[in-house]
Amino acid sequence: VTVENPGFEDPAMPSGEVSNTVPSWTEIDPTDAGYIKHMSLDSNAYDLNAYRSDGSTLIQPVGTVEAGTYTLTVEVGARPAAPFGSYTIGLFANDGTTTTPLATVTDPVTPNKDGTTLEERFATATVTAEVLALDAAKGQSLEIHLIANSSEVNFDQVALDFVPGPDDVNVYLQTQRFNKSLPGRSE
Repeated sequence: VTVENPGFEDPAMPSGEVSNTVPSWTEIDPTDAGYIKHMSLDSNAYDLNAYRSDGSTLIQPVGTVEAGTYTLTVEVGARPAAPFGSYTIGLFANDGTTTTPLATVTDPVTPNKDGTTLEERFATATVTAEVLALDAAKGQSLEIHLIANSSEVNFDQVALDFVPGPDDVNVYLQTQRFNKSLPGRSE
């Protein structure tokens, strides 16, 4: 499944810069606006953009809900200069009126904020959703939600894999009467 701007590399920025624009994502801001931050460590070639949030939610529609298994992975990061907060990642179905969770997970990993490299300061969070052939969510819009519930949480490298499940199958049954003799039994 294609996730647009999965590593928050758009817009491209020099080290230390920030952008309040988050292309391809819708930002819902209940408490504090998030932003894309270009992070780097002195004497470390590992540079990246990540989305930093203190309470906002990012949403991206990524297609239509189909029968099968979805696996969402997100790199979740922290930094030494800030307390690490609580977060939720999830897959949701949206029928145009109501958004219904298919699967969510809150605080599945805690990154090492004292890591000596940026890579060490991120951990992979995973959520899996299984949609059955007769699920009411089939055909609805499929959305990724990245939610910072409190304090600072950084998100990066969002990926969604999909393994299709079996399609609906029509089964027709027919009844008929018959007589069967069983061995060792007389009637």
